[in-house]
Amino acid sequence: MTVFQGSFAATDRTRNPEEQFAEIRQKVVDSLHQTLDSTKHGELFPTFLVEAVENEVWKHPRRLTHNTVPPMDVRDFVRKPYPVGLGTTVEIIERLIAGNERAMLAWKRALPGGAVLQLPTPEEAARNSRTYAVRNVSEALRSGGHGVDSLPHTLLHAIELKAWEAFETPMGNIYRNTTMVQWITSKPPQGLGSSIDRVRQLLTATERAEAALVAFDKEMQVAPGGAHNLTGRNQHTPKVAGEGEVKLNNVKDDQPEYPMGNTAQYGIRRLRKAAEAGDQAASHLLAQVVDETSKMSVHRACVEMGWRKAPDPLRVMQAAWTNASQGQRQAMLAWLSEQATVAGGGKA
Repeated sequence: MTVFQGSFAATDRTRNPEEQFAEIRQKVVDSLHQTLDSTKHGELFPTFLVEAVENEVWKHPRRLTHNTVPPMDVRDFVRKPYPVGLGTTVEIIERLIAGNERAMLAWKRALPGGAVLQLPTPEEAARNSRTYAVRNVSEALRSGGHGVDSLPHTLLHAIELKAWEAFETPMGNIYRNTTMVQWITSKPPQGLGSSIDRVRQLLTATERAEAALVAFDKEMQVAPGGAHNLTGRNQHTPKVAGEGEVKLNNVKDDQPEYPMGNTAQYGIRRLRKAAEAGDQAASHLLAQVVDETSKMSVHRACVEMGWRKAPDPLRVMQAAWTNASQGQRQAMLAWLSEQATVAGGGKA
């Protein structure tokens, strides 16, 4: 993490100075926000706060990637969601600067006339939480690679908050969606600009996503069209390029919209419905499936419920033999020879 103290004096003379200052101000805000929740760099928060106060970053434009944040009152700067503001409270700021005399004096100067900052209202605090949840899901979807691993956690949090119902963009616009489907499929900034199929595929391809899949499946039940048409599309809905081509399993290839057969989401749905109907075994297995510390898989749970057949050990070995290299086959033959000798009472 870089400390930007003194950087307001170091600018590139070939560029517009005010544009550079606007970028530097936002970097200071970025650093403030990072250290708010950081256990590793939290000790740097007073330093960034002093620089922010000395340069009154909230009173001047700040440059984001595609937009400019207009000047605002220090009250709004503290309360508004990041990156427009800090999205925090007075208590948190004062806790982080406690004992740092320079930062405490600077903070006092930021409140002219002894003004007292107002805490976010309960509605504003809830909207801030939803805003962060929406941003985190969006970043997980855009990141690709290992970044997608955070999708189950971030999506589950967004579902718990129903974050799509009302959230704020960096420029202060508030957007609302009535359902998760609308949020996922609408173009940014109204939604994520994705599809139900893609989100579902990413979840099923990620480890320990069972709890998110349960919440995702349950929320989709309220989508237009019900459980058998989770996207709400019908014959009048324009087809989006690339959609409808993905096969979710090898049992119901003619119905890609409705997970069936051997998919993880179908197994979870069946477990959940059985548990809700009072089946204690299903309830116990579902709790294990969604428990990140448990080794219970969806497939194994379905086998224990009698819904799926356990794999035939002979077929498993035959499949392994077919896919094995020549060296692996030789090692297997040597091992089998040893086992046969031991079973026959001879010496290995």
